[in-house]
Amino acid sequence: MNSGGLMFENERFQLPQNIFFTDTGLLLYYNIYEIASYADGATEMLFPYTEVNEFLNLK
Repeated sequence: MNSGGLMFENERFQLPQNIFFTDTGLLLYYNIYEIASYADGATEMLFPYTEVNEFLNLK
């Protein structure tokens, strides 16, 4: 991911503090400076439920 412009410490993926369940999927929202430069702004990653359902344990 670091080669794609996202900067994670020790090149290890980290979950953000802001995770949302939307109508279309799981949204990871990284604030400015969390994984990219200020100029890049906030970063959003949307994962469709079809791709992440097996990892979610909702009760």
